[in-house]
Amino acid sequence: MAAYRTTLQLLTVFCAAMVVCSASVQEAAPPEVKPGYEELFEAGRLLKSCPALDAATEPGATLFQKRMALSDKSVVRAFDLLRAWLERGVLPPGLVIDASSDGLTPALSGIRALARALYVKEYVLLADGRVREAIDVTRDGLRLAHSIQSHNLVAWLSGQAIQAIVVKGLSTHLEELSARDCDYLSQLAQDWTSSPDTLSLALERERQGTLLELRKAFADKGREGLRQLAQELQGEEDAGPNIAAQIEALPTRAVQELLAQTEAQINATFRKLQIMLRTPYWERGSLALPTEESAEPGARLAAQFTRLLLPVFEQVLDRQTRQQAVERLLGCHAVILRYRWEHDRLPVSLAELKLGEWALDPFNGQPFVYKPSGTTYRLESIGPMARDDNSRPVSGQHVPVTLTFGGR
Repeated sequence: MAAYRTTLQLLTVFCAAMVVCSASVQEAAPPEVKPGYEELFEAGRLLKSCPALDAATEPGATLFQKRMALSDKSVVRAFDLLRAWLERGVLPPGLVIDASSDGLTPALSGIRALARALYVKEYVLLADGRVREAIDVTRDGLRLAHSIQSHNLVAWLSGQAIQAIVVKGLSTHLEELSARDCDYLSQLAQDWTSSPDTLSLALERERQGTLLELRKAFADKGREGLRQLAQELQGEEDAGPNIAAQIEALPTRAVQELLAQTEAQINATFRKLQIMLRTPYWERGSLALPTEESAEPGARLAAQFTRLLLPVFEQVLDRQTRQQAVERLLGCHAVILRYRWEHDRLPVSLAELKLGEWALDPFNGQPFVYKPSGTTYRLESIGPMARDDNSRPVSGQHVPVTLTFGGR
């Protein structure tokens, strides 16, 4: 479980940075892959140990190196496997949710390698003037991300990382789009925007997985199982209250009550999250995880335990809204550039394009910031609230979201 939460934190940082190339890391042997994931896992396995792809995604890699990577047998085979997996459409139905052992987790690091390969393919196609094919590669990356995101929260964040990589690969070359390319990209953005929400289901599966982990620890070892779980989650470096020691000191009759109270607080937190997902960003407020203040001793310990079990959800909610902003920004860019081809000038304002919801910033409900200047322009979202090291919002400060292209 500690490794599971650590993975979540690392993925959050990875998504925020929108890193295209990452250093390879040594990983433990993965558990058995369940039916339905074999092609995806094998594609990722091939690419994680592919020197040609590593060379092509190093900073300063040349176009020649990228071409060589695409001709590598492992990369060719990985793309064939990915295509076959995507053609099946969806993950197998009736997945058993178990946070400690599931069919997708072994493939996640390989999936990120697949995203890097898609980025290389985009680059080469754009270099050859094959823009529509490059947009199709972006679509494959978005389909890959969407196909895995509903599985659980770690998979959802992995999908976010994939989206960041493939959209970055395309957005840096938007200036190269023809009028027809703009229409094609506009359709892609429309399809992406209209895709079903995956975070709601990912959170529900996260809730189920968290409860399963908690119940399994108790079913296996009772009080000792809960104590060991708390100790594993809290670690040696945490200077807060020693939750494991508090569990150890509980009377026998209070252990079952602790389990019930912790489950109730976990369920209440996830109910609040689902409501926040349906609430506009600027009206959400803070999640307010269970607190120790003004609580009975048993509820206080349950609140401490619950906070250990749950990740920093505010960052996840910010990231979901950020994805909505990027979807709309991409569509706006396509329409603005198409307008420029049609009229040989930029629109004076977004209102001139009659984009409806596409032109609205999901972070404040107002039109995106759009500032034309001659033949160039700036388009951006105000972005999420800035947060301090403890994930608390910094009043009046936001982190803008933009798709920069053409060297501007």
